[in-house]
Amino acid sequence: VAAEITRAHSGAPGPAVVFICIDGYAAIQQEFGDRAGDALMRQVAVSWRTLLRPDQVLARRGDDGFALMLPAATEQEAFALTEQLRVVSSREISAGVSAWDS
Repeated sequence: VAAEITRAHSGAPGPAVVFICIDGYAAIQQEFGDRAGDALMRQVAVSWRTLLRPDQVLARRGDDGFALMLPAATEQEAFALTEQLRVVSSREISAGVSAWDS
């Protein structure tokens, strides 16, 4: 992240970060257990990675969510990718996008 912010200070497009939650995750985890919840998160991550470039970093964040770091991405690009992730998801998602404003 620090390298991306440094690059943004030089006038290049800055990073965007997307926080994504899997809606209804807690209910799945309660009904079917931690293993089922973890399996769901792995399944979601595998399906999403097919849409990501090698320099885009997806990390699990807490029980029900992910953080996605998009180097040199505009807010519009981050929203477009988030929509693609929503379309391929087996579950509903909620997401928030934050982009570096240079």
